[in-house]
Amino acid sequence: MEAVAAVRWFGLGLRWAAGLVLAGSLAVSACGSDASSSPVAPTVEAGAAGMASGGSDSGAAGSGDAGMQPVAPGDLVCQSDSDCQGDKHVCDPVQGCIHSGNPCANPNDCDEAGDFCAGELIPPQADPTGIAKCRYISMKFLPTANARALRVVLVSLMKTNPPTEADAPIMAQMARIGLVPGQDFDPSKLGFLDREVVRTVPKLALLEMGVRLKREPTTNGWLYFTKGVGTWDTDYLLRAVANALGPGWNRPQDAVYPLSQRDGNGDEYDGASHKYVIHFDKDQLPPAQAFWSLTMYDPDFFFVPNPINRYELSQRNQFIANPDGSLDLYLQAGSPGTPQEANWLPAPRGKFDLVLRLYSPSKTTPSILNGTWTPPPVKRSP
Repeated sequence: MEAVAAVRWFGLGLRWAAGLVLAGSLAVSACGSDASSSPVAPTVEAGAAGMASGGSDSGAAGSGDAGMQPVAPGDLVCQSDSDCQGDKHVCDPVQGCIHSGNPCANPNDCDEAGDFCAGELIPPQADPTGIAKCRYISMKFLPTANARALRVVLVSLMKTNPPTEADAPIMAQMARIGLVPGQDFDPSKLGFLDREVVRTVPKLALLEMGVRLKREPTTNGWLYFTKGVGTWDTDYLLRAVANALGPGWNRPQDAVYPLSQRDGNGDEYDGASHKYVIHFDKDQLPPAQAFWSLTMYDPDFFFVPNPINRYELSQRNQFIANPDGSLDLYLQAGSPGTPQEANWLPAPRGKFDLVLRLYSPSKTTPSILNGTWTPPPVKRSP
């Protein structure tokens, strides 16, 4: 096979792999959604910190409400140990089904069909626990994995999480470099040049994901998706890009997650140098049938410690409105004083990001889904 073909086909395959591993590696549940849309598409967030996570929104779907059932087959998704295949697999709420046996050093230590050893695939220094378990891989380790690791992970996942009929065209392409569902990957079948070329593919794929992300339009400094996410279909690049932002996605009709990393002027947020305000005109609060919330994170997407232990603002707060019925929310390190402190989301004295969540966004105008409502810009205040 020509090396150029190897790059092309494996590049396509990696998009599919990244989306599958990132989106499918979390325990997800869904309520009232169409399971036939995609077997690996999460429709309710998994609760991990990140753009698509519930954050501090304790009322968000996905918290184990009665009647909620998983919609993704295979053992990437589980609610209890009984959902896992094999006697030695246990259910981890984030990792999915993992091996409960001893740590491993190579695949021979894993005696369950389809298991692989993360210790062989991931550099030991990348795992803060220092322990590699059979059938264990975490999303955060993927950037440090090499091309061979990703190929091994992909074919392992496809044994118990088979692709859909819609994936047939790309599966035919991937088969040309030995990526076949239900079969172990044998790198010896690739020529020397092909093996060397595909080593560069993970970095090339990440670069392509970055280009796609930069092309996504923003509205008033907010990036969000109202189409395609959650169901994915065969847009493998979108799946990979979105799940790199945050693992586990609802469908837009269930929730929309605008992300803002820059103010209305296009500058990064900096709580050490500036104060910010987000202004909602009267009757123009985020239109959500369930609820909305605004959460602040540090650059690593952790909550920001603050003296009043407030990590979000939402419709559950008792805000102080302006005389004309509009509302100002204050994003700054120091208190804006009373009574404005009721509208204050404490910021760090440094960089931060914002995530606005709309759960069950309005289906009728005004709505973020049809563009008749958009998040207002975050502006610097004096």
